[in-house]
Amino acid sequence: MALEDLTGTKYIDDLNSSNPAAGDNVSEGDDHIRGIKNVLKTTFPSIDGAITATDTELNYVDGVTSSIQTQIDNIDTDLVNDTSPQLGGDLASNGNDITMADDDKILLGTGGDLQLYCDNSNSYIKDAGAGSLLLWTGNGNEIKFISQSDGSETMADMNADGSVDLYYNNVKKFETTNTGVTVTGTVAATAVTGDGSGLTGVDPFPSGTKLSFFQASAPTGWTQDTSNNDKVLRVVSGTGGGTGGTHALTSPPSLAHTHTGPSHTHSVPSHGHSHSLSAAGHTLSISEMPAHTHDSGRTSGNKGGWHAGSGTGNGGTQTSTSTGGGGSHSHSMSGSITNANAMTSGASGTGTSGSTTPTAFAPQYINVIVCSKD
Repeated sequence: MALEDLTGTKYIDDLNSSNPAAGDNVSEGDDHIRGIKNVLKTTFPSIDGAITATDTELNYVDGVTSSIQTQIDNIDTDLVNDTSPQLGGDLASNGNDITMADDDKILLGTGGDLQLYCDNSNSYIKDAGAGSLLLWTGNGNEIKFISQSDGSETMADMNADGSVDLYYNNVKKFETTNTGVTVTGTVAATAVTGDGSGLTGVDPFPSGTKLSFFQASAPTGWTQDTSNNDKVLRVVSGTGGGTGGTHALTSPPSLAHTHTGPSHTHSVPSHGHSHSLSAAGHTLSISEMPAHTHDSGRTSGNKGGWHAGSGTGNGGTQTSTSTGGGGSHSHSMSGSITNANAMTSGASGTGTSGSTTPTAFAPQYINVIVCSKD
């Protein structure tokens, strides 16, 4: 078989894997060796050192259609300067940090709906799009908010299918439960709604608080104070709680009273009077005369025109009928009264001093104050 021509510009693809044939002359072997060397040097003209890449590593360049260095240079240029870099696959850091400067953002979603960035003061996870920002632990793990650089302080702990816990200085203060919430400490609120009918173990008034109730008996949880009975409430501007007064409302003081004069005497002079009086004359009328009758002066035998008023037989005395009314009458008086003698000392009397004044009504009371809720 003729020796294949491997001189000039020949490459590995020009080699015939059937040569040399078994019957070729041994003397042609050196020509074959020189030809193969020429092909290798022509095919790999720039290799001047050892090739350490494995066949797997060399196969990574399979499908490369242009200069790898040029492509790497272009990728570096795009990542640094291109405003819209595009990656055709997953971005792996290969154990290295991805460093971004202040105010440089990682934008996720069309229009940058989710933004991750920091400035010189704060760090941000910003939901700039529509909808909600969901922190989703799909495999049932808890979500924790941790403080301190070493993660030693818990601020909030959210457990899947369990409680949500809030902390103050790493001490749990608030916990949700299957029946409501549990608060450790004091609850301060500016407003509370609802009638509180379902609350238990809550007393809005400190023990010992006193209030007035318009009802027959003390409500549940209260005890009637009977130390003040039959008294009124007096509103004061000073300190409340004091008592005073002297009379119970149902026992006012009596209004009956007496007056006694001071010790004294009366001196009445002794005296007398003389009177010089005369009564005027008065003619009595028939009606003012007492009732009376008159004797006729005749006997029954000599009646001569008289009408017998009384009597029997011829020898009786005849009288007239009764007349007169017995009415009263008066006389006018005239004259004078003169002092008959000088006055002299008369009788005297004595008395005791003092008086009784009715007691003013002073009802018993207890002092209360009026307050307005702030």
